[in-house]
Amino acid sequence: GTQAQRLLAHQIQQPTPILQERQDAPPELVKICERMMAKLPDDRCQSAVEVSHMLSTWTKSYRTAIGMPGPIRPDQLT
Repeated sequence: GTQAQRLLAHQIQQPTPILQERQDAPPELVKICERMMAKLPDDRCQSAVEVSHMLSTWTKSYRTAIGMPGPIRPDQLT
């Protein structure tokens, strides 16, 4: 479609659910991503600091849950 049609779709259409594309995605991480993509501003994270805090908290709990010491590198998430 046109650029205007794509912009409108971005504003009103929900993206493809993450779990539809990646069934192995950790549910709590999916919730964080969905919150960052929320259509209504009040439903989204209000700052990068908030996103950083949510991801840091999730990373620590995920690392503990899988018994992985130390920080998680992106290549270790798959």
